[in-house]
Amino acid sequence: MTDFKNIKLIVADMDGTFLRSDKSMSQANLEAVKLLRANGIEFSFCTGRIATQTLVYCKELDQKMPILTSQGAVVWDSIENKPLEAVYMDNGEAIRIADFCRDNGYDNVVLTHGPVYCTPNSSRLWNYQRNNILAEKLNVQPMDLQVLTEDHGFMENIQISKMLIAEKDPIRFQKAQDFLNTLTTTGYTVSDFGLLDITVAGENKGQGVKRLSQITGIPLEQICVFGDYYNDLDMFHVAGISVAMGNSPEDIKAQADLIAPSNDEDGFAKMVQTFLN
Repeated sequence: MTDFKNIKLIVADMDGTFLRSDKSMSQANLEAVKLLRANGIEFSFCTGRIATQTLVYCKELDQKMPILTSQGAVVWDSIENKPLEAVYMDNGEAIRIADFCRDNGYDNVVLTHGPVYCTPNSSRLWNYQRNNILAEKLNVQPMDLQVLTEDHGFMENIQISKMLIAEKDPIRFQKAQDFLNTLTTTGYTVSDFGLLDITVAGENKGQGVKRLSQITGIPLEQICVFGDYYNDLDMFHVAGISVAMGNSPEDIKAQADLIAPSNDEDGFAKMVQTFLN
């Protein structure tokens, strides 16, 4: 494990890690980021969210460093508000996924840098709508929420950052995984209970952290990462120091170098204070 005195960049997952369970950012975490910068340490996010879901938090943090979105498949320029690097899904396979979800009654979301298409009454809508309420208050770009129609032909000509399948029934969840495993260019991770986060095969948060390392010139061994779930393990494996949150499953904690208090206990801020003291 790298000594923290050598760390030049901290990269944090958002949901379940940097954000509280109600999706708010605590004042303690905001102050912790300011403290890091005052000590010459950069800060960034690596999240399954798409960029437009991060803008409200980036504005509050006065974020200048690029962030990693869409499970690391997109490096987002926080100043120019555009992708620096991006890997998009194969349109043909994306349409096959949407068709599978339509034919089998799955909750499905298609996410782009522009519109976000959700099946009617999607369980994910509340999260996006809440984001838009915050965006309106802070005068930042809201998410463009659209209904995912039964005809998926429009998907042939759009750049798809990622897709989601939300399904809490374990049998149906496994059926969706079995289908995704038949695809050639598509990969997925489990980013929350009952949630399949679908991107390009081989793309993950570890690859994203490697991209950010190359762009910033900060070696991987000088990067510390914070996460709480299975989709965070890939970045645990490439960074100099990995920190699991207290709310993480036990098998995630077992693969981290350090364990912080939970996200609802300002675990990120408390660990930063420990590092700097």
